[in-house]
Amino acid sequence: MMTLSARQEGLESAWRQRLTRFAQSGLTIKAFCQQESVSVWSFYHWRRRMQEPAAPCGTDTAAAAFVDLGAVTSASPRVEAAAPAGAANLTVRLDLPCGVVLTIARG
Repeated sequence: MMTLSARQEGLESAWRQRLTRFAQSGLTIKAFCQQESVSVWSFYHWRRRMQEPAAPCGTDTAAAAFVDLGAVTSASPRVEAAAPAGAANLTVRLDLPCGVVLTIARG
């Protein structure tokens, strides 16, 4: 009988291999998941789980300090060039290690 930790190691190994195949596939996540017969939710779950955090959760580091970048106005040429044509509202979400979510919204 396989122990829980051996089963877990087998799952992790299978997902590492699957994520490597995805990186080399050139497919969208949805198309890759259909090809591999796995759910998109499972893909995101395991990809997040396989990522190594930069620092252990709950530790205070200088890199984690707040940095105020100032206000970005809609008159800024860099912002207008980066936004898709006609995009009045734009939201970017970054899921970082340790459950940190960074959301940047414009509009």
